[in-house]
Amino acid sequence: MSGILGTIQTMGNRFDPNTFKAMLDSLHQRGPDGIGLWHNHIVGLGHRMLRTTPEAHLEKLPWHDVETECVITSDARLDNRRELIGALGKHNFKMESIPDSSIILRSYQKWGKNCVHHLIGDFSFAIWDINKQQLFCARDFLGVKPFYYCFLNGLFLFCSEARVIARYSGLPFNINEPRIADSLTPHLEGYDTISTFYKEIFKLSPAHTLVFKNNHVQINRYWQPEPQEANVFKSDDEYREALTEILTRAVADRCRGEKAPAVLLSGGVDSAAVMGIAQYFCRDISGNIVHGYSGSSEDISGCKESRMISVLSGSGEMNHHLYTPNNLSEHLDPVFDLVSQLHEPFDFGMILHFLLYQQAAKNGSRVMLDGVDGDIAASLPSSYPTHLLRQFAFKTAWHEIFAQSHNFLAGKVSPYKQLLGYFLSAFTPQILKEYRWRLKLPAMMREYLADSVAAEPFAEKVGLQDRLLTFERTHRKQELSFPYEVSLNRVQHPFLTVGLERYDRVASLCSIEPRHPLLDKRVIDFHMGLPWNQFMREGWSKFLLRRVAEQFVPREVCWRVGKEHMGWQFTKKMLQLKQDAIYQQILLQDDKVKKMIKSEFTSCRLRKDGDNKESQQTAIHTDVAGLVLWLNNNQEL
Repeated sequence: MSGILGTIQTMGNRFDPNTFKAMLDSLHQRGPDGIGLWHNHIVGLGHRMLRTTPEAHLEKLPWHDVETECVITSDARLDNRRELIGALGKHNFKMESIPDSSIILRSYQKWGKNCVHHLIGDFSFAIWDINKQQLFCARDFLGVKPFYYCFLNGLFLFCSEARVIARYSGLPFNINEPRIADSLTPHLEGYDTISTFYKEIFKLSPAHTLVFKNNHVQINRYWQPEPQEANVFKSDDEYREALTEILTRAVADRCRGEKAPAVLLSGGVDSAAVMGIAQYFCRDISGNIVHGYSGSSEDISGCKESRMISVLSGSGEMNHHLYTPNNLSEHLDPVFDLVSQLHEPFDFGMILHFLLYQQAAKNGSRVMLDGVDGDIAASLPSSYPTHLLRQFAFKTAWHEIFAQSHNFLAGKVSPYKQLLGYFLSAFTPQILKEYRWRLKLPAMMREYLADSVAAEPFAEKVGLQDRLLTFERTHRKQELSFPYEVSLNRVQHPFLTVGLERYDRVASLCSIEPRHPLLDKRVIDFHMGLPWNQFMREGWSKFLLRRVAEQFVPREVCWRVGKEHMGWQFTKKMLQLKQDAIYQQILLQDDKVKKMIKSEFTSCRLRKDGDNKESQQTAIHTDVAGLVLWLNNNQEL
């Protein structure tokens, strides 16, 4: 992780070094290891360095290549360095002597805008081509690295953080009130991959390039996941060997530069697989010990997630750092200081991650691997028997439904009830489904609006119901080919992008770079060519990934059922411990809060009249607390 920044003056104004330096200084958490600036009279490029790879210690950005008159600033980690260096004809260079930014710039010089087709890794970068008077920018395939931009009052600006543009550029920005309503309403965090909380600032969507030339912004998509040529192997073991090889490389690439990698470890198979492979890699290659960071319940006997974490912590060589909600009290003020700087209201729900990232940074880590998001990369929807029925594979469908009920659902749902639901879904004519959906739509909208914390006048002002309708229509269930289009649809959903962005925002406050091996492009492409029964089998989701994980971690973890989210307990604990401080901040924003939030949800007091009500009230407090802290960070708007 690093911070990037750039400006282009288009109306005869000259580059302002003082404003630019202030913006660079505000990115210090993203890059505490160094600061760099290149500029001429109209263009400025800046960089804040966080050194997380061996090559980064030789890197100085922005880099001006005087031979080609191109200047680059980047936040990048390339995973196909060896192949790229060979393709660029740099065989006489030592691998460790060429920074990733140099490879990107050489790729641009060789392939032009098509260079992005050759890059594998996480990246956002900008190249100022002096000869062409053109800025070329790109963001990685799934949006791991952030890229924000605006073009206002004759100034084009880009940055790793939207709030830096809004606070320090001196331009007139306005709060994007519809996005505020999104933060107060279930389902709408992933409304799109473009808008921000500032009207005039936008995100560059994943897998897109941006060219700024002659006062014109041109944006193009350069990649989208497509069905690959079918991966046909002779046996299940060959499938497992193939994915093991690819996933091991993805984990190893993300351990590059880390003497003792840190891993966000839950009790699920996704992070367990990453942890197990990282342990194997470090033990056999580098001789280092992996650090695992986990959140656990106080009493593990009643929490399967905590029990699985306990099993994992004792299954191999690992320095395990375990925290419970009560431990939050010991780190309360430092963690709340970070939370008070949150980039977006959505981030308040990441209290556990704030704690774990902070502790990892305190212990000297700069990189944190995780298992995000195996559900999307390695699985299909649990409704997959519907597609089997639609293909008239009745015997197979019944077998999977029965296995799903017995294994994954642990007998909690009758297979006959499941069969009826899947059968109706498979064979109800589309016109009837459409008619039924339209009949249900008004009730759905009323329910969504009732669940929203947004005050009714505010919701009407921003067109909240129209946003809900748009989102529902865009992402409602479609008739897709199985399994390829179903899998493609999941990978491209905005929920994946906004989730990755949330991880980046929280980690950046701790100068930690999050890395996601299961979302490696090579892993995604491999899954695009798999038959359905390597995704799902015998009622088990992530069938092939579970078999891969079996080689590295206890079988008990690989074939566990159910899922519990530990983060909720930490968020609730933070609200309990800091509710007075949050309430005081609500009072500071009283006028805005009263206009935006339903009056019954602004007291910020946990009710004590039963567990269910307390949990429900805590969810609402999360929305309120997140918005209020964000508003206090943006009082100038």
